[in-house]
Amino acid sequence: MKPMFQLLARVAVYLMFTLSVSQIATAKVSSEAIKTSTDNSEETPPENRKQNPRLTLVVVDSETKQKITAKVKVLDMLNKKVLLAKELGDTLKLNLVAGGDYRIVSKADSHLFNEVEFNLAKENLEPDIKITLELSPIKVGMKLQLKEVFFETNSAKMLEESLAEIQEVYELLWEHPNLVVQIAAHTDNSGTHDDNMELSGRRAQAIVEVLKDKGVPEKMLAAKGYGEMKPLLPNTTEENKQKNRRVEFIVIDIL
Repeated sequence: MKPMFQLLARVAVYLMFTLSVSQIATAKVSSEAIKTSTDNSEETPPENRKQNPRLTLVVVDSETKQKITAKVKVLDMLNKKVLLAKELGDTLKLNLVAGGDYRIVSKADSHLFNEVEFNLAKENLEPDIKITLELSPIKVGMKLQLKEVFFETNSAKMLEESLAEIQEVYELLWEHPNLVVQIAAHTDNSGTHDDNMELSGRRAQAIVEVLKDKGVPEKMLAAKGYGEMKPLLPNTTEENKQKNRRVEFIVIDIL
């Protein structure tokens, strides 16, 4: 199975780049002005910043806070294309388009991946945008929230936009075949306890089935539904409930 698994992975990576499309890791977005530069790229004139916001990106280890070499993809979500895909060892500077919708994904050896999305039309960001992506080292117990995995209401049917992040999970497992992970699904407190447990279990299993179909060995995967038992926030507002409805990826063993 291993050769077929590796072949499917290479094909999936190729499609990800050509068709384009979060571990308790954090993505920090701030509007502070960038005062220093570590590259020789041409500086955008201040009068043009509103038309061409300037992104400064660094990737660090979540524990040491030191920069690490990582693979970075910057995706233009409105135009469905990859703006940049490269290995980054220092600071990345990139001019963006005002009003654009962007997704940044970063991964590094022996780390969980992390991503951030932002829309320059909806978010009140200054022309100079600084993002620090923190990648957590892979260890037993480390957790990664899958922020872009969505389901139909009261259903285990995944929405199509979830597939991009499922692909990132697949690539991580292909690159680290010694991992055993749990796909954990959670709900808010709407409905009965039994219904929430059943729904969350089916949602976790649905993700496992997609990964198995891609070629991930069954021994690397476990599905678990927690219902409303582990909320991140009190289920007192619709916003809190939305955050409690989530899927997590947990490293439970390293063989």
